[in-house]
Amino acid sequence: MIAAQDVVERALALSTADDAIVIVTDTSAASLRWAGNSMTTNGMSTSRTWTVVSVLRTGTEVRVGTVTSTSVDATDIAA
Repeated sequence: MIAAQDVVERALALSTADDAIVIVTDTSAASLRWAGNSMTTNGMSTSRTWTVVSVLRTGTEVRVGTVTSTSVDATDIAA
């Protein structure tokens, strides 16, 4: 998984919109399972969601579009 800052930088560099906003949310969770007084299972998980908001201006008209992805592959940013 590439760093969140790299996702932001790549998405902004690839944008052809007049303005663009990139929001990256990383989430981590720990799971513990207990049976009686003993821990039977544990684990960590991480997930990422990133959203690009694009703003296009034509004269006085403004259009906004968004796309959200959960991909962690750097090659998916361009798509």
